[in-house]
Amino acid sequence: MSAVIRAEILAHAANGTLLHAVFHVYGRRWLDDTDPTMQALVDLHNSGKIDILAIVTHETILLFQG
Repeated sequence: MSAVIRAEILAHAANGTLLHAVFHVYGRRWLDDTDPTMQALVDLHNSGKIDILAIVTHETILLFQG
């Protein structure tokens, strides 16, 4: 996992902006199988460094519908 991507994700998690980044920054990378961002999110979640499930709720998802 790229140290830069990992640090960026952890910074977003610490700032409370991770869900925004998932939708507006990282979401554009979902379809690129060579981009390591999605795997970094998975690895950080699975290792307990971030909790994606805690920030993805019905209410928070409504903020990003459009």
